[in-house]
Amino acid sequence: VTGVGLPSWRNRLLPLLPRDRQLPFWMNETLRLAPFDAGWGDAKARLPIQRGERIEQSTALVMSLKQVQGTAIRPLVYAWQELYPAQQQDVLRTLRNSREFVVQYQGPDTSWKSVDAFTDFDDLALFPAAGNIGMVRRRLPSETVDEVCNCRLEIVQNGEVQKLQQQHQYQHPMVGVTIELIATTNISVGQQLVLDLPLSTTITRKEYGLLYKELKLTGQPYNPDIFRKQKQQQRNEHANNHVGTNGEL
Repeated sequence: VTGVGLPSWRNRLLPLLPRDRQLPFWMNETLRLAPFDAGWGDAKARLPIQRGERIEQSTALVMSLKQVQGTAIRPLVYAWQELYPAQQQDVLRTLRNSREFVVQYQGPDTSWKSVDAFTDFDDLALFPAAGNIGMVRRRLPSETVDEVCNCRLEIVQNGEVQKLQQQHQYQHPMVGVTIELIATTNISVGQQLVLDLPLSTTITRKEYGLLYKELKLTGQPYNPDIFRKQKQQQRNEHANNHVGTNGEL
């Protein structure tokens, strides 16, 4: 999966460094980076991918949905109600019942001590904090899985967390889970990845606006169509709210 490509690397990131600064690593940029940018909502395949192949594996933090509502993070998380019952919700239930993750929280009300803030599953949200899985576009509610989607999300359930805890005598549950992106069709180089999870209709205009502001401020590439379609949807809802029961304004 590609995120930042050669255009952003050469035109935005490298110019930020002093000319005489030496990078602390050697990198063949033409091999490591795609010739195109593909940011949030616009991730593309850097290599050919076969159906059933694991595209990427990374970590997702388990968070409280209430904690991210009203922030720029809300459009980035997979909320409980957006996950499929048999594919992801059941796995999370099993992991939680095995105490393989907690919803970590610390603040002035806990004297800055870390506590498990889990209340119920409806309040769970997964934040794909590592890798590029979070960059993958999710299907719009008006789109069907067969129509546009070419990958799915899996939550790993293999007892590896318990093994690591036993090996290192680490008694505290983890604050994240392992997620994988799996191809559901053959995907060609440069093809946009579309996850089968629906983009939530409960994400607010404020939350989209905060994310848009952060993306613009940091210069991160993104898919502008998501924001355009979100604005159009809000205009349509606003217009419908001003239509009377007889269909007249």
